[in-house]
Amino acid sequence: MKKMAEGSATVELSLLIPIILFAVLSSIYLVMHVHNRAYLEAAAVTEAVGGGVEEPELLFSEPPERSFADSDKRRRVEYRSRTAFPFFEASVWEIEEEAVYEKVRPLKVIRNAKALKTLTGKGES
Repeated sequence: MKKMAEGSATVELSLLIPIILFAVLSSIYLVMHVHNRAYLEAAAVTEAVGGGVEEPELLFSEPPERSFADSDKRRRVEYRSRTAFPFFEASVWEIEEEAVYEKVRPLKVIRNAKALKTLTGKGES
């Protein structure tokens, strides 16, 4: 078996280290993107259901744009943000999260249920 020439490990590692470093940094940014997406989704749902405005704190991302629409029947909240990959400016991940809450009027629902029982005759004892 021939001996390995001196310095070949250095050459091989000099080719391998940038690939490993790129893979590690890419996975870190992917995790940050998934975190931002989950955080924006939670903020949209919280705001749609509870009505409170929450200022999301995102990692390595632009501040989110928020759109809000409220009517008698539903509340709709939408967040949009962009995460730019620092090494490649052309690579931008966009996040769009939307939450819609259908408003329920408990008294109206109960009255309709009682009226339905009365009409069908099942509410009488």
